[in-house]
Amino acid sequence: MSFSVEELAQATGTSGATVIRFCRTVGCRGFMDFKYQMERDILYVMEKEQQILQEDSISTIKNKVIQYNINLLEEFRCAMDDDELERACEALATARQVIIFAEGGSASMANYAKASFIHTGIYCRLEVDASMQVMAAEYVTHEDVVIGITHSGRITNTIEAMGVAQNRGATTIALVGSHGTPVCKYADIVLAGDIDHPFDLSDFQGSRLEEFSVLSVLQIGVMMRNHEEAIEVAKRVSDSAELRRLKKN
Repeated sequence: MSFSVEELAQATGTSGATVIRFCRTVGCRGFMDFKYQMERDILYVMEKEQQILQEDSISTIKNKVIQYNINLLEEFRCAMDDDELERACEALATARQVIIFAEGGSASMANYAKASFIHTGIYCRLEVDASMQVMAAEYVTHEDVVIGITHSGRITNTIEAMGVAQNRGATTIALVGSHGTPVCKYADIVLAGDIDHPFDLSDFQGSRLEEFSVLSVLQIGVMMRNHEEAIEVAKRVSDSAELRRLKKN
């Protein structure tokens, strides 16, 4: 079963979003999970095709990893809610400041997000310390946006800080793996793809790809809204960075 989301949609005269909804209707978390269940239970065992095996050559590993990434991003593109992305971009573009809460693996993407938003002209802070997350949340106002990045949606410190920020009137955005996880209760905007990662090519790898994709979309979406300001800020940041680099020979 080698169809992609778009190929299956074209073959059935539907859309990628319809394919994703069908997969969830029949009890799967998404298209990749649907393919996995179909091939495991009906067609053939797919371990040899998708999982990394000890005897695999580096070429085979390369192909499996890249194909996994392609499949995941294609499904994520169809599953991500455009309306929620639009709302998130609008909130970020008009925010007085943006504060990001994250821990563990998601903290690496939070650092990327901070740099990205600063380049768009937004004042952005990052809190990865458990105590500081809650303390920082106490100082936000209705003019601020708070982003909680937690793929599991169950990181207690981030959840608590999101709840405090929401009570203080800030617009809260959850960048999370799945809807219905605890952090979503305290999010005004939920950015989730609801994609299952059933293979050895790891939940960690997939979650970072999803987070990176969403953050890239948000950065460009905000830049398009604040284009002139973003261009000016990006130039100043670039000039400042250039001063700190060694001169070329």
